[in-house]
Amino acid sequence: MMRGSLKYAVPFLCILLTGCAKAPLQAWVDDFADAPWAADPSLKVPVLFNTGGASFGTKAALESMEGVQFGILALDLGETAQEGWTDNDDWQILLDGKAAYARDGQASFIERVADQVVPVSYYYPLETFADNDDSVEDRRYTFFGYRTSDVPLEDDATVFDLDFDGAHFTKTVQIDTTDIIWASASCDTLRKEDGSAWALGYNSDFSRTARKWYPAMWRSYMPTLHFRHLTAALHFVIYAADAEAEASFTGASGEALVTVSGLQVSSLPTRATLDVVGGVLTADEESLGTLTPGDVHVMPLAAGAEFGNGLFVVPTTDDIFVSFTLNTPVGTYTPAQPYKVSVPGGLIAGKSYTFRIVVQSLESVIINVELQPWEPAENLSEEDSLIANLG
Repeated sequence: MMRGSLKYAVPFLCILLTGCAKAPLQAWVDDFADAPWAADPSLKVPVLFNTGGASFGTKAALESMEGVQFGILALDLGETAQEGWTDNDDWQILLDGKAAYARDGQASFIERVADQVVPVSYYYPLETFADNDDSVEDRRYTFFGYRTSDVPLEDDATVFDLDFDGAHFTKTVQIDTTDIIWASASCDTLRKEDGSAWALGYNSDFSRTARKWYPAMWRSYMPTLHFRHLTAALHFVIYAADAEAEASFTGASGEALVTVSGLQVSSLPTRATLDVVGGVLTADEESLGTLTPGDVHVMPLAAGAEFGNGLFVVPTTDDIFVSFTLNTPVGTYTPAQPYKVSVPGGLIAGKSYTFRIVVQSLESVIINVELQPWEPAENLSEEDSLIANLG
């Protein structure tokens, strides 16, 4: 879908929101070599962004935005009704499901051409509306960033495409081992020292004004996206109760005599819908099913061994049901019923929960939940720990 996005050559894209901050007025500089469009109103103004250095957890969770691909939606939210977002050339929609990636604190737009990913640029509009006298340069854009899959653009040309029903931009999301993140960036005004307005919102006039009057830091005034997690992270770590237990699980040649496999979490939604403007992830309750962090065999270690790369699930207050198979020299054991684990307060977006599966011996397994940082999550009390006799 075109939706009026003018494409040519994009430089940068950022993820932090400092664009509206008031800063000391700097000396006017006539050197616009790095941004000739700032001095020449006949030149198109590129859409530029910045990227932040926020931490996003461990393993399959994003540790930083460096090298991460994500989608971009840019809209003028000033319309009286969202029904005004239509497939026409009035520039209400600037960018619709375009791709970008973060690099060195900034970000570049990319597109797929003949199964290869190449740089591309997008520009703020300069033309006049065909049906009225209002200039498209008066559009004030809000930007939305999203990442719902770890499949890169080079492998799937549709990975950042959005659904549009005339009122909402949405993305259907498969819930699995992908860290789902979202951000927005908007700015009302760029103000003078006396508080009066210079430029109103992200558009070509805003970018020109920032470049002219803040030459040393104008890029920091470009829209910045602070991504946040929309899912709760579940990690599963397999422990031996102590060094003695670990030794009993190890053969004479160092081979694993005892392993945990087939780990599954059941009764959770496997699909959800992201409202890209609202930043809301809604579970599809018709998709309840089983999720697995990986198809592996893990030997219990006293120091702990993570099972797979974790799961990223829609926040819920429901109980968590965990099942797995314990493989031993004398056979395998799978509980007749999954273990039910209650997390006080439920699973919260942006928080990480570690399920500790402790194999004390060939007769006993303990499951409990502990905190792992993103943000603090309440530990389960001893009463909430599950002890299962496997004899």
